[in-house]
Amino acid sequence: EERHAMEFETVETYIKFNEEGGIKAIVPRTRGDAHKLIEECMLLANTCAANFALKHDLPVLYRNHDKPDQEKSMRIHEYAKNFGLPFPEESPTQADYQRLIEATKDRPDAISIHSMLLRSMMQANYAPDNIGHFGLAYDEYSHFTSPIRRYPDLMLHRAIKAKVTKTQQPVMDFSLEGAGTQTSDTERRAERAARYVESWLKCHYMKDHVGEDFEGVVTSVTNFGLFVTLSDLFIDGLVHISNVGDDFFVYDEQQQQLIGKDKGTVFGLGDSVKVKVAGVNMDLLQIDFDLLEKLKSSQMNQTKKDSSKKSPVKKTNGRSSSKSKG
Repeated sequence: EERHAMEFETVETYIKFNEEGGIKAIVPRTRGDAHKLIEECMLLANTCAANFALKHDLPVLYRNHDKPDQEKSMRIHEYAKNFGLPFPEESPTQADYQRLIEATKDRPDAISIHSMLLRSMMQANYAPDNIGHFGLAYDEYSHFTSPIRRYPDLMLHRAIKAKVTKTQQPVMDFSLEGAGTQTSDTERRAERAARYVESWLKCHYMKDHVGEDFEGVVTSVTNFGLFVTLSDLFIDGLVHISNVGDDFFVYDEQQQQLIGKDKGTVFGLGDSVKVKVAGVNMDLLQIDFDLLEKLKSSQMNQTKKDSSKKSPVKKTNGRSSSKSKG
């Protein structure tokens, strides 16, 4: 808290498998005090190792996380107006983010809001020049605690060992810049592979539930529809703009809403909805939903003309517009 490190209210899940290798259940991962203590110790170890490497000018890779660029900062600046909170148009600090996190953490739609804030972050990477870690609010940071699975950690262990024992560090037949690029790219590939497998498993699981109804929450808004996360299954799917409702919907990127031009119906982040599984495309790894009704509006997404009540949704021919490019 003192250094304004960011703790987003998001849900991490893990998959339980059945004997056939399919999904048995998708369960939210809980973080107890013991988990938090271990995480904090790991952060301290990573920071201490980075400090040591900087002090002795060791040839290692640092774990860098840059601040959001101006485009992403402007998007959050406009979005923060919904809460009446200030947020700089450029060069935000950790305190700016933390203020927004604290102001929204107790809202029913906190997970949706914080997911959007998380998406505004830059990607972390490995590089030989330290620039600090914006998200964790550290001026210097490295990866030290997993040398058996991350090569930058192993490089750091070797460099520190050589310095402490006053021995020669193994000769590297590659540049540090090249190693940073390679390990960052490898990390991205591993993440993509994990997401692909998880998406395939979820799509395969939902094939058996086509035609069934579920309750969910709007977690992303685009100019082509709404992404909904099913509340009990933690599986995402798309409600295409053509299935949102019987109205001419305008996409407001700043507010993250689809607004009905004729009836004033608003769909946005955090709305509770009821959907039907319309289909599953295993080639595209995409799950399609039909919107059945809006169960409850987020505080920001009240219907413009009427108070938000349960409202059945009629199909439309997909009339839509956009205030800004998606």
